[in-house]
Amino acid sequence: APTPPPAGYTLTIQSNVQNVRGGPGLNYEVIGKLPRGTQALVLGANPDYSWLVIDYRGQWGWLAAYLVDTYGNRSLLPIIQPPAEPTALAPAIAPVSPEPDLVILDAAPRRLILDQPATINVTVLNQGASAAPSFAIASTFEPGGSFAGVNAGWLEAGARTTLPLNATLRGSTGPQSVIIVADLNNEVAEGAAGEANNRVYAYRYIADRAYLASGGKMSGIGDIDLDGYGVPDLSWTGAELVALGDGGLSLLSFVNTIDEIHYDLLDPAAIHLRALAIEQLRDATFAIRTADGHRGVLKPTSAARNGTIAFDYRIYR
Repeated sequence: APTPPPAGYTLTIQSNVQNVRGGPGLNYEVIGKLPRGTQALVLGANPDYSWLVIDYRGQWGWLAAYLVDTYGNRSLLPIIQPPAEPTALAPAIAPVSPEPDLVILDAAPRRLILDQPATINVTVLNQGASAAPSFAIASTFEPGGSFAGVNAGWLEAGARTTLPLNATLRGSTGPQSVIIVADLNNEVAEGAAGEANNRVYAYRYIADRAYLASGGKMSGIGDIDLDGYGVPDLSWTGAELVALGDGGLSLLSFVNTIDEIHYDLLDPAAIHLRALAIEQLRDATFAIRTADGHRGVLKPTSAARNGTIAFDYRIYR
């Protein structure tokens, strides 16, 4: 039998070893480390959910959210205000490497559209004590193995820059994780420590299909056109949401947010319900097949009996 999912909002460590910090940022002290595969109950998060809080040996431990896998309804987490930022340590206490040291801090966006040019904006920091001459960053993006690289000029010590990687993805939709390499051609003499961190940044994203329509919508009792084709796709009766024409609905019990959904996850054969009662819409995410046959996903944000319904949605081409 499959292992039942853990209760509450949980995380699983994906790196070989991940630092646990005293606050939500790299400037906070490392208070411990957790190995790959460790699971923990999430107690809260900072306001933008970029850092998650666990109980680490009787104190709050903060983990970067983009480095872990999560399970559960994030919107139910309490917001925990970060502790005061620590004062910077003197160089005598925390000596800086005399060489340049290029590290990748971030890459965005977190969703890339298939079969059209995509730009991934990569933030690079020179955390060493001397300037870095010209260097290149690169990665091979999946699906489709699209290689992208870009050259950068001089980067002063302590400075950061944002560089674009341009790629076109082709294949199936779904989550991806690729390594973005700093100093691709080893042009910068970074010392042993600096060379070791050039191939550690994992860029996680979802490859997805293009949209016909997306965003938020509010409707009173009556028909709703989602894909903009002029044909109503749903009807809100004030008590239930009804699929019109050849459309259908299906509850997605295995996801919590629209951001987890990609096109190939929506099986048209499973989207067969004709209506969902107002009680079924609470905290639900569900798939839709429009009257014109397009796949999509909706998440109601509010529904008042005999009143209005509001939801976030995405309809695919």
